[in-house]
Amino acid sequence: MDKKIVFGIIAIIQIFAALNTLDIRWDEAAYIMNSKYFSGQDIYLELIRPPILSLLLIPFNWSLIGMRLLYAFIGMLVSYLAYCICVEYKKERAGKTAALLIATNSLFFYWSHWIYSEIPTTMFILASILFFIRYDKKSKDKDLYLAFFMASLSFLTRYTSGIIFPVLILMLIINKKADWKIIPSIIVFLLPILPWLFYNLLQSGDLFYTFIWGVFWPASNTSNFWTYFINLPIIFTSQLVLLPLIFKKGNKKYSNIFLFPLILFVFYQIFSYKESRFFIQIVPFVLILVSFEVKKLEKFLPIIMVSGLLFGQILVSPNIMCGQDAFSKVGELEGMVLSVAWPLNAYYSNVKVKAFPENSEEFETFLDEFNITYIITSDAYGWPEYAKNQDFFSDYELYKQTTDLCKNVWVYSLQKT
Repeated sequence: MDKKIVFGIIAIIQIFAALNTLDIRWDEAAYIMNSKYFSGQDIYLELIRPPILSLLLIPFNWSLIGMRLLYAFIGMLVSYLAYCICVEYKKERAGKTAALLIATNSLFFYWSHWIYSEIPTTMFILASILFFIRYDKKSKDKDLYLAFFMASLSFLTRYTSGIIFPVLILMLIINKKADWKIIPSIIVFLLPILPWLFYNLLQSGDLFYTFIWGVFWPASNTSNFWTYFINLPIIFTSQLVLLPLIFKKGNKKYSNIFLFPLILFVFYQIFSYKESRFFIQIVPFVLILVSFEVKKLEKFLPIIMVSGLLFGQILVSPNIMCGQDAFSKVGELEGMVLSVAWPLNAYYSNVKVKAFPENSEEFETFLDEFNITYIITSDAYGWPEYAKNQDFFSDYELYKQTTDLCKNVWVYSLQKT
């Protein structure tokens, strides 16, 4: 199949995913509001979020459709970079196969619907590996430094992806290219991080605030040790039949591709908090290796790809079936709002928002301290537990109630009855 047709198909898939639903999710709202904060709109900031995704959104943060289309372009770049990696090994046909397999992977397709950090950080990781492969072949210093620069951007998009930094060092050692150039490479990796550290210092008084809380919170939560193994059928769906191809003898020579996903998987497996979406960074490498050995199964690829998309759409359907998000129906508010869904209300109501205090005993004091004007609760969010109990707010005037097909939202005014 011609390359233009392949990437035309991928563009259609990515744009469809980006515009399939225009309701936003929690993390997406946080990244968008951070983007607006960085561009001068002093409404909402989550300093624990890595900065790069929000910075990328700045030119388009006035339009959700614009931001989603940018995100679709990033998704396309992931497929394109996988193609470029294959071309470096003189396997253009495998590159086109890998690009299509990535775009039609059910997990990748599912998370192409919302602006989260996994797909952009995957783009930077693939770019880093691509430049490293070029350096390994041609020994051009520019490629080595670009590999470490892209690794730094991946870290600043999702902190746990910083594991690529020691992997690059290890690959230099394995490929017998570890020399004095490691020092400037480390400097190149650190340079983009330093301004973010000083920004944290200015905002919070703590140089490492974003790292402490951005890593501490997920590390303090635990998940089933077998989460990734249990979810393999969801992560790969029909592509599962292709996974044994990874272990073909011919793939042994592609250590530059194999090493990173292997170490990342071990890292994520040890990490206490697990979600299937974290696996997105591994998926392209797996499918690149599969594409190198897929010739005998090529006639089944159209069925595998279409079924992957269909399953991904099935996963998305419950989100679409909820209808217009009840939080979006609240409308604009003024003052300072107390909410169980703080980034969502900051986005939809264009208002400054505080999260509930953990203990109900502190509630009244909290209202006075921050001059709260409205309280927003929902039966869809359960933290803190007392915030779901509408009887707790019986002393306050019910300003508005909104619903969608999945939840109820109540807005209380701070005028006591």
